[in-house]
Amino acid sequence: SMISLAEKEKACGEDLEELWAYVAYILCAGNTENKVSNSWKGVRANLEVLDAQGMTLLAAASMMNIEELVVYLLREGARVDAKGLDGRTPLIYASARGNVGVCKVLMSFLAAEKRLAFIDAVSADGQTALVRAAAHGQLKVCKLLVDAGASRCGTALEIAILAEHSPVIEYMVVATGIQDLFSLDGTKEGHRVGSKISKTMQ
Repeated sequence: SMISLAEKEKACGEDLEELWAYVAYILCAGNTENKVSNSWKGVRANLEVLDAQGMTLLAAASMMNIEELVVYLLREGARVDAKGLDGRTPLIYASARGNVGVCKVLMSFLAAEKRLAFIDAVSADGQTALVRAAAHGQLKVCKLLVDAGASRCGTALEIAILAEHSPVIEYMVVATGIQDLFSLDGTKEGHRVGSKISKTMQ
């Protein structure tokens, strides 16, 4: 289980920032181009630096579900909506892994008027956080994002069908308000997808 921040403070005292710096450095391992320092001062100055995988420290921490580090990086000034080389935001990475707590933290660091645009941010391959969550069968994250106003529910539903994630399919059918499963859009493809929904949900 994760050691609480209070326990870290008790164990490390004044060295707590150096401990976080080391964790952040480990997340950026392999970044030889930018030579991120393992001192906290160096990491703080490189919050938007991309690692060898094209990810920011915040994106890596979000993907790895290190919630306390996510909060710490955001408080130190990391951009919550910063995109990596693949155009994915920290929220997209966290959503695919089903990291509900991290997703909530990331969304809470944006003003309400900017939150929807952040939630619906599209990666280089055309996927949003909701679509990624649906593709990986992350039902709790799907519910969180839909409740927060995420769009592209239809796309998320179709992706969930292709991946055969029944719980997500059942939820997204309700979320999209589809009445007739055999006529998603009135086309032959719509009938094919509708048929697959029914078979998957049987």
